[in-house]
Amino acid sequence: MIILVGFPSFACTRSVSKPAELTEAAIRFEITKIGMETSVPKNLPLAEVQKTYQPIPYRSSTPVPTIPSYPISTETAIKADNNAKQVATEKSHITPFRSISTLMPTPRNTIPIEPINADITFTPVPSVKAYVPIEIQPLIPTLEITIIPTEVVLPDLESINTEKLLYVTQNGDTLQNIANRFGVTPDQISSTQPISANGFLNPNINLFINAPKDRVYESAVKILPDEYIVFSKTATDYDLQNEINQAGGYLSYYSEETSDGLMSGSEIIYKVCRDYSINPIVIIALLEYKSHWVYGFPRTPAEKDYPMGWIESTNKGLYKQVSWAATVLSEGYYGWRYGKISQIPFYKYPKPPYPIYFEPTLNAGSVAIQYLFSQLYVWDTVDAAIYSDEGFFSTFTSMFGNVWENYSPDPNGLNANLRQIELTLPFSKSEKWAMTGGPHAAWTTGSPYGALDFAPPSQYHGCISSDRWVLAAAPGIVVRTGKGIVIVDMDGDGLEETGWSLMYLHIATNEKVPVGTVLERGSRIGHPSCEGGSATGTHVHLARKYNGEWINATGPLPFVLSNWTAYEGSEEYLGGMTRGNEIVQASTVGSSESIIRY
Repeated sequence: MIILVGFPSFACTRSVSKPAELTEAAIRFEITKIGMETSVPKNLPLAEVQKTYQPIPYRSSTPVPTIPSYPISTETAIKADNNAKQVATEKSHITPFRSISTLMPTPRNTIPIEPINADITFTPVPSVKAYVPIEIQPLIPTLEITIIPTEVVLPDLESINTEKLLYVTQNGDTLQNIANRFGVTPDQISSTQPISANGFLNPNINLFINAPKDRVYESAVKILPDEYIVFSKTATDYDLQNEINQAGGYLSYYSEETSDGLMSGSEIIYKVCRDYSINPIVIIALLEYKSHWVYGFPRTPAEKDYPMGWIESTNKGLYKQVSWAATVLSEGYYGWRYGKISQIPFYKYPKPPYPIYFEPTLNAGSVAIQYLFSQLYVWDTVDAAIYSDEGFFSTFTSMFGNVWENYSPDPNGLNANLRQIELTLPFSKSEKWAMTGGPHAAWTTGSPYGALDFAPPSQYHGCISSDRWVLAAAPGIVVRTGKGIVIVDMDGDGLEETGWSLMYLHIATNEKVPVGTVLERGSRIGHPSCEGGSATGTHVHLARKYNGEWINATGPLPFVLSNWTAYEGSEEYLGGMTRGNEIVQASTVGSSESIIRY
């Protein structure tokens, strides 16, 4: 035990004359008085004197204070000099005065002094108390301490390996997804405000998170807002073809033969971006950064054949390169949005010697860019490829400006106030269809599990013609059609990229509803088929979008049709729907447990 003792300091104030103003007589009187009071009685044995006047050990390293001097006469100085010769102890042995209960003289003031003024008589009266040997007691009493053994409580390992961080929520956040990003469980997240355990959270809520200390993260600098990754309102007025033509680069002259015929560069980009719901602005910037197609010309054969930088023989040409980029951007974007990824999956060798994670405070759009670059660059060159003066972000800014200026989150974004528009099953109330696909990719690999499949009753399997009708699950207006596709805007603004929209896929060309048609709930959309993508049997594929973003069939905004709610299975296409105590299990062969009705 270490005990620290403080010694009190006393400040005393008294009125005195300046030394120069003291009379010579007064000085002589004071010196004589001091000498008489401290002189050794003549009848005191020498042994007692030595015993009584032992100096107090001085343990301080502080320099010994000197005695102030006062001006005196020549005669007085001579006598003082004679007296000084009798001093037995050199100056180096002089110990400072220590205040105790009984004043003890020190060698310095035990020298008998002859009276200076013979006219002044003074008879010393020795104090008995001053010359009685005493035992110096310690200033601090000795304490008897009994140490009682107690159980040693070690700190929780979690508290050692974690640190409390402040995180401010963004549009699209859920409690579980935030926990996944930080590598914690939801019960390690707290807030001063009530927060939902299941749905989307409102933005700008302060969360306190006990996050692990030992994680290594990629850059926390945000690259692009979410609205510049998905086909959102930022692309509504963007004239892609005019942008390309005005730039006058290789892309403006490019054309390619596709499954839909000969297409120009702008047509390819627009089609892929519309189908994948990826913003054409980010695709154009990536093309310019990787291969100089927009304002210049490719400099190498690789830049010409693989303009997005993904060098693989099966992905040669603009159409496949842009499709690859859209897929990878979707994987990063939706993987982050729905808590599927946290560690960066670097593709190229050499791999990093330790796991590197996406920084948890990033938005989904920035993660999408980092995710794509992790597939194109070695792990320790990704930052420079994105953030350097010659990097992607610099290229994007030179083309479209700093999109973060005056940016504010969409108050109508993915937050706690968002609700799905009421939807009904996409067939007649008098019919029973089979649920042939539980939650699976809304469009293709990379998009979230946002789609559900329904097949009409039939005695045949496979891709056959059907006279059954797919009906509108909600009122709206048809804003886009394509091979097997009908897109219906359900919020009345006539735009696919804002608000709620619903995609009906695998709609037969024959009797398909045209663009511009205003629909009521239950209006005819067309017949189910296998048109428009890969299919093994006649069915309709439904998927929702909000503000241009595919919405997962389960999670914070579950897919609900006629009060049936989707649930996810252990694998893609499994799962089904529930309504109260009723359960429907998806089956690709239309077995009895997959039958669903109003």
